[in-house]
Amino acid sequence: MKKTVVIAIFLIYVASIVVVNFFGLEIAIFDGNTYVSEIRCDKLFLQSENGGEIEYVNEKDGVKFFSFFFDPKGEPYTESNLGSNPNTIVLLYHVYPENANNRKVSFVYDDSSEGTDWVFVRDKASVIFLTQQSSITVTIRSTDGSNKEEKIYIFCRKPKDPV
Repeated sequence: MKKTVVIAIFLIYVASIVVVNFFGLEIAIFDGNTYVSEIRCDKLFLQSENGGEIEYVNEKDGVKFFSFFFDPKGEPYTESNLGSNPNTIVLLYHVYPENANNRKVSFVYDDSSEGTDWVFVRDKASVIFLTQQSSITVTIRSTDGSNKEEKIYIFCRKPKDPV
């Protein structure tokens, strides 16, 4: 190789370093995302005068079963008198870890029977039961791409007969 070729390669190398430094390569520090690792729904809250927290009865195949007795006061319930319905269930769920970047969840349920037996209110994460002996399966799913979910089954039982 001739001396002029070696000098030309060296000059191009030095010039490329100068050009890259002039236009700059900004160093980007990637902190990464903290994804949801778990969603838990261990309790529901019944908004009736004799309500309170409802613990899950049992768990089978990853689905938690909740059960409560229907309160027949003011029955029959329709979509027009939802506000005064004592059979309103609020889902008390928690997203782990606390420092997850996106802690939002979506609610997946069979909406084909909505309005006949129950109404699901997404913005308040609650189910309003209109009739007794009705049930709903709700899947609480993370929206951050981690695909973590919690499935719950809520059964609204026939009220106990007075003794």
